[in-house]
Amino acid sequence: MLAANGADPDHDELERRARYYMKLQRPFVPHGLETRSIPFKHSRYFFDFMEHALGFPKEARFDPLFGDVIHVPETPRLAKSRPLTDENANSVLFPLDKFRHFLHLNDPQPFRAKKPEAYEGIIPKPFATPKDHIDHKYLLSVEGIDVATNLKWMMGTNCLVLSPPLRFESWYMEGALEPGVHFVELASDFSDLEEKIEFYNDNPEAAETIIAAAQAWRNGLDDPRREAMVAARVLSLYLELSGQTQHDV
Repeated sequence: MLAANGADPDHDELERRARYYMKLQRPFVPHGLETRSIPFKHSRYFFDFMEHALGFPKEARFDPLFGDVIHVPETPRLAKSRPLTDENANSVLFPLDKFRHFLHLNDPQPFRAKKPEAYEGIIPKPFATPKDHIDHKYLLSVEGIDVATNLKWMMGTNCLVLSPPLRFESWYMEGALEPGVHFVELASDFSDLEEKIEFYNDNPEAAETIIAAAQAWRNGLDDPRREAMVAARVLSLYLELSGQTQHDV
């Protein structure tokens, strides 16, 4: 667990991440039900939340908000996603719906061996699996109701990810991704798509530099132990700020 004394060699980085997800610094009145009273729901959200919450006292009061979240709640709640705004601290990010959002994909084909075109996710096509996409050098990631689910697996491939400006973030910390460093940012109307593809076809080294940074980001979130430690620390901060029993996790 993430010890408060910093004994873990990754303590500072994991603490930084926990504070990223839990932006609140002022005390608040806890809402929601005690952990033991949260009604059973047969969904990935429920099981993902309970995986971490059951490590805390049964009387601890958390307030999870399941489902696609595109607004900032009026009180602090644990959610899968939040809008990228300056006033989003009441949305406490938590690793929910992990199976769908953190897909792993093996991509042995190097960037330069792929088709020099984009798999255009903005155009309706018959159903295609992720493996159908990665024959192409460029992958388009487009947000749906909230965050783009496919951004996570795309950034783990040898393809260059292109996306319009991001509007939401999740446990993946999309708000900390840098255009031109971790992905290529497109105009909101995709009007510069052909221009960007032409540039990176002519400059494959630049594309490969971005791909390497994207893979490093994706790989940094793949250690189950580290992710569990950060999630536990987020819950601990929630308890502390809401005036409940403090725990070093």
